[in-house]
Amino acid sequence: MSDEEIERAVEMGEKVGKLVGPISGGVVTIIFLLLISGIFMFVGNIILGGKTAFKKLLSVVCYSSLIGSLNSIILLPMILSKKTMEVHFSLAAFMSADASETFLYQLLNKIDLFAFWQIVVAGIGVAVIYKFTTKKSIAMVASLYIIYMIVSLAWTSIF
Repeated sequence: MSDEEIERAVEMGEKVGKLVGPISGGVVTIIFLLLISGIFMFVGNIILGGKTAFKKLLSVVCYSSLIGSLNSIILLPMILSKKTMEVHFSLAAFMSADASETFLYQLLNKIDLFAFWQIVVAGIGVAVIYKFTTKKSIAMVASLYIIYMIVSLAWTSIF
C-alpha cells in the first residue's frame, strides 16, 4: 500500500469510528444490563425461590447502574487534572501505579467505594421487588459481584 492509500484508510477508519463507537457503546451497555438482570432473575427466581417480573429487575439494575455513572463523573476532573487514567476510589489507590499489572492490584481495584454502594442499592431494590429480607438480597448481589471479581481476575490472569 502506498502512503496515500494508508492515509485514506486511516481517515475512513476515523470517520467510521466516530459513528460506530458511541452506537456500539450503547448497544454493549444495553446487552450488559439485560445480562445482569437475567442473572439476577435466575438466582432470585430459580435458586432463591422468589418470583418477580424481568422488567422490575431490569429497573433495579438500571437504576443501581447510575451509581457507576456518578463514579465516572466524579473521576473525570481528577483524571484530567492528573493527566492519567490511573485514578481510583478503590483500595488500589494505596498502591503504586507500577504495580498495576499485579494480581493484588487488580483484586484491590475491584474493591471500590462506588461498587460497594451499587451492591447495597441493588440489594435493597432486589429485596423490595422479591419481598426478601435486605440481608438476603444484599448477600445475593454481593455473592454475584464476588463471582464476577473471580471470573474477571481469572480472565485478566489468562490474557
